[in-house]
Amino acid sequence: MASYHVNLANGSVRVEVWSAIGSTTTNLGIGNQSVLRLPLA
Repeated sequence: MASYHVNLANGSVRVEVWSAIGSTTTNLGIGNQSVLRLPLA
C-alpha cells in the first residue's frame, strides 16, 4: 500500500465514539485537556 501525506490545513476531522462495553454507562471527557493525536500530522 502506498503511503502519502495529506495536507489538513483548514480541514476538519470528525470523531465518532461509541461504547463497545454494551449498555453500561460510560463517560467521555471533552475540553481543553482532551487530546486527539493524528499520525503524520
